[in-house]
Amino acid sequence: MSWWQFIYFFLAFASAGMSGWLAYFGWRRRRSESGLAFMLFACALTIWSFFYAFEISSNSPATKLTLSKLMYFGIVAVAPSWFIFALYYTGNSHWITRRRLVGIWVIPLLILCLVLTNDWHHLHWRELLYSTDERLGFLRGDVQYGASFWLHTLYAYVLMLMATALLARVALNAVRHQQRQASLILISVFIPWASNIIYVTRTNPLGGLDITPMAFTVAGALIGWVLVRFRALENIPIARETIIEGLADGILLLDCDHFILDINRAACELCQLEDVLGESIEQALYQYPKLLQLYHQLLKSKQSSDEITLRDGVILNVAVSTIYNYIGDPAGYLLILHDITQRKQAEEKIARHVAELRTLREIDARISESLDITAVLDTALTSAVQMTRATAGFITLIEEEGQRLVQAHGHYKTLPLGELFPKHFGIVGRVIRTGKAEFVRDVTADADYYVDVQDTCSEMVVPLIAHEKIIGILNLETSRPSGFKIEQFEFVKLLAGRIATAIENAQLYTTLQAKLEELQKLYHQVKNLEQMKTDMIRIASHDLRNLLANIRGYLDLLQIDRDLMTEDHVMYVNMMVAQAIRMEQIIKDILSLERYQAEAVFEPIDMRLLVLATVADYEDQADQKSLTITLDVPSTPIEIEGDQAQLREAISNLIVNAIKYTPAEGQIHISLQTQADRLIFKVKDTGYGIPEDKQAKLFSPFFRAKSEETAEIEGTGLGLHLVKNIIQRHHGQVFFESVYTQGSTFGFEIPLNR
Repeated sequence: MSWWQFIYFFLAFASAGMSGWLAYFGWRRRRSESGLAFMLFACALTIWSFFYAFEISSNSPATKLTLSKLMYFGIVAVAPSWFIFALYYTGNSHWITRRRLVGIWVIPLLILCLVLTNDWHHLHWRELLYSTDERLGFLRGDVQYGASFWLHTLYAYVLMLMATALLARVALNAVRHQQRQASLILISVFIPWASNIIYVTRTNPLGGLDITPMAFTVAGALIGWVLVRFRALENIPIARETIIEGLADGILLLDCDHFILDINRAACELCQLEDVLGESIEQALYQYPKLLQLYHQLLKSKQSSDEITLRDGVILNVAVSTIYNYIGDPAGYLLILHDITQRKQAEEKIARHVAELRTLREIDARISESLDITAVLDTALTSAVQMTRATAGFITLIEEEGQRLVQAHGHYKTLPLGELFPKHFGIVGRVIRTGKAEFVRDVTADADYYVDVQDTCSEMVVPLIAHEKIIGILNLETSRPSGFKIEQFEFVKLLAGRIATAIENAQLYTTLQAKLEELQKLYHQVKNLEQMKTDMIRIASHDLRNLLANIRGYLDLLQIDRDLMTEDHVMYVNMMVAQAIRMEQIIKDILSLERYQAEAVFEPIDMRLLVLATVADYEDQADQKSLTITLDVPSTPIEIEGDQAQLREAISNLIVNAIKYTPAEGQIHISLQTQADRLIFKVKDTGYGIPEDKQAKLFSPFFRAKSEETAEIEGTGLGLHLVKNIIQRHHGQVFFESVYTQGSTFGFEIPLNR
């Protein structure tokens, strides 16, 4: 290998190494699309330079031809990858679609195929002769190019030219520090352009030696330095049209002497400016002295922004900031004009609504303070008149026969307060028919207007609706020529809903008060009747018991002398005794029922002792019928809160019923137990049972479930009814099970209060 051959090999190989480092640099920034594109560009340069280095070092024509073909794997990719990088770098990535990417790579792939198959058609290299260069001392090729070579050259130049145009546009329009990086990249593009033109035109002083890959490597090194120095892959320059013209805010860029260097379209429209580049800000904005004053004020103060009314209907937020160069010295000023007109209008509208809602809440509170219908109507109409500055107004309430004027303000001549007039009267009647509020700006132009208040100009009529029903009308009139405003009309419609609710509540309160008075009167009447009933029952029971005592006394005397009577007379006396006993039981049950209706006295009770004592009272009756009574009660006390007399009455009734309805030689089982938080008492017998069709009415007063077996058994039908009422008073419930001819189980359960 000659000395010159080694030098060219070293340069080409060094180019491949530099390109490889650039590819690695792009791979490290692969998260950005421009980083991937730059990596592809650097990889193409690496392949080109790598095989070119070995092509220079080879002295075999066959090897040189093979290496030349392999170089095209990189050569065909350089221009497309550089163009794609330029698109991403300049912010035009939206142009890149899948279809366009395929289109960009079609010709390079076609050229690569033609290069690899050149031996068959010679469309790329028509003739390739190798000879030894005496001056350089190594084998060099003399090439005659074919059509595909010139097609590739033209295509590559077109792509490079478009990429250069994109970079030039950024260099002209980007901000200052981005102009520097774009300008350096643009300069680096011309290095391989110049070297390739020299090679293609055969004006290279080194003969057929192609220095384009080395030139691309030098350009790549310069680009790499720019990418590292300015972090260009992370900070892509954006065209001026995107960064400034696309902003909705007005932007003015000024130098340190306050001359306009740049201005966007939004600023021109806001300030109505034309052709002010190069003018001082005083000249350009002379018609806006307040804006100029604020500009200089913001520059002197630490305040960054403030608001100003530029002209009628246009409100701006003005911000001024100082621009510094790379060494920290002031380089100019940036004036930003942000149109906040719509925001201010929205804020004013919101503030107005908030004020209206606050006022509405205050009025609502005043209306709701009283449930007196007169006070509600007066407060409602007064509030509506004050809020709208009406000169007259009234409220009517709808009735079956018409509408009644219940509240008025102003001088109404033909509408006296309290009078009833037709529903279809004037504009008010129209609103009643349609159910929609009306705002009449000029009453003289409305044929339905009824003149009652002189000099009225405008009228607002709003229905008072509650539960989708019109209950009244709110009418407001003004004699002011300017009339009412639409905002007042909207407010009155909101107020009408509150007034309707307040009136309905007041009416409901009045109705309820009247009903309450009626109920109180009725209650006192019922209470008096109840007392009379109680007194009558007590008196009647007392008198009846006295009479029965006399009758029983005489009957006992007659029974002493039964030997002197005939059999018929003895039978009659026995019947009278039985009926007297039955009457005594009826009187006893009525008095028990009366005692139950009195207030119960709740106190701690040991239910175990109460059950044992009550069972003991009826053991003799059970023995007379040869009935067997078994007890199942706990050995420890069971305490509850209850009325002892009433619970004893309930237990007695259940035991007596079991004795009465169980035939001789039968069995009665009485149990008392606790389960969770409940006390359970049961009386189970082997008596006659109750027919199924009579069980539903067992606890009804005076009902007796008679059957063939029990027809002769006396009773009042009040016992079970009394038991049920007593147990319910103790927050418990009764239960029973009965099978006809087999027996019954009656009992109750009540809560435990330990």
